[in-house]
Amino acid sequence: MAKRKRRPPQNRPKFNPFKSVFSQAADEDENLSPMEKRLQEFEAADYEEQLSLCDRTIEEATLMDGELAFEMFNTLYYKTVEHDERPRFEALANKLRQRLPEVFAQEAQYIVDWQITNALAEERIDDILPLARAIAPAAAQHLDAVTLTLDQLDYHGQLAAVLEITSLAWPDRGTLDRFLASALHFLGGARYHETVATLELIPAWLRFLQSRQLIDDAQYNKTLQELRGLDTQFLNVLKGYSDPALARAMEQWREKNAI
Repeated sequence: MAKRKRRPPQNRPKFNPFKSVFSQAADEDENLSPMEKRLQEFEAADYEEQLSLCDRTIEEATLMDGELAFEMFNTLYYKTVEHDERPRFEALANKLRQRLPEVFAQEAQYIVDWQITNALAEERIDDILPLARAIAPAAAQHLDAVTLTLDQLDYHGQLAAVLEITSLAWPDRGTLDRFLASALHFLGGARYHETVATLELIPAWLRFLQSRQLIDDAQYNKTLQELRGLDTQFLNVLKGYSDPALARAMEQWREKNAI
């Protein structure tokens, strides 16, 4: 048998322990959506660059959605307070509301709450009532967040703003019917946990209004009576859902509130 010739030694590159990590990171970057890339860019930027990126993202429109808006404005609210530049936050929030009203509406319970805090801090009392009207539509689906706003307004004696929000966000039967129909729309992805949480909060919301003397006992009881039937329909839906804890929570809610 003929003897095999040995292959000549190859000039192999020196081992770089970081190369595979960087290559993997590059591959992961390619898989990110444009919105995720923008958020990554935003998080790595300094304060001035973040303000500029937020403004640019609003201008570009297609990149801005509710989730990205929350991440950007949540960061910028606290940073503008830290830099004593609340008006710069206000300018961006107003721009988002004007240019992308649907995106603004998705996160209004947070963005408007920050704007109300700014208005109180800067004693811009005339701005509070219009802001109250802007946050009121979010109350039906975000009672927990809006209740914090009401607490703040009540603490600062802004009763007119509290009344404005509660009158516009009153949890009547028709509003709740539409909310449940939207939340349980199977083609859109039924949101069972969110719906249970919202219904559980309604009695607490009413008790909050009652404690502030914004409604009386008769109004409290009348509203709970108007909810009759909704809980039964929803409980029947939950009994067919994979998480039995939700049906148990709904049954306990009915017993506790005597509905």
